[in-house]
Amino acid sequence: MLIKYKAFLFDISKKGTFINGRYKTLQGFLYNQEKVKNLELVVAPPYDVITPEQQNHYYKKHSFNVIRLILGKEEPSDNERNNKYTRAANYLSNWKDNKILIKNHKPSIYFYIQDFTLPDGEPRKRKGFISLVKIEEFSSGVILPMKEP
Repeated sequence: MLIKYKAFLFDISKKGTFINGRYKTLQGFLYNQEKVKNLELVVAPPYDVITPEQQNHYYKKHSFNVIRLILGKEEPSDNERNNKYTRAANYLSNWKDNKILIKNHKPSIYFYIQDFTLPDGEPRKRKGFISLVKIEEFSSGVILPMKEP
């Protein structure tokens, strides 16, 4: 599955306020484009649709590919102190320390568009955003579960 991402930032001047009573800006971490020139080399599909072959592909694509954070490789020597989760935490810490990932200085809502092709060849486009959200009871119907593509 090939996914291309386009991302947009929507800056909100009132830091920490909820929009429409539900959504709130956050200061996300972004790839430092002085260190990662081509963002297409470091993005990957959602972890739950990646095959083992694709996982290997994204590992080889770039040493800073997000695959290392979202779907780390399991190793035969994994244990409680060294496993895909501890390695992901180490990658994240290292990338922040070395300014591979830098904190956005403006509280924002992150809009994105994903263009992808389903296994049967049908093209799809998904639009969404990333923000903080006010916690709601599931029964309110405000927050809905993720749908299949």
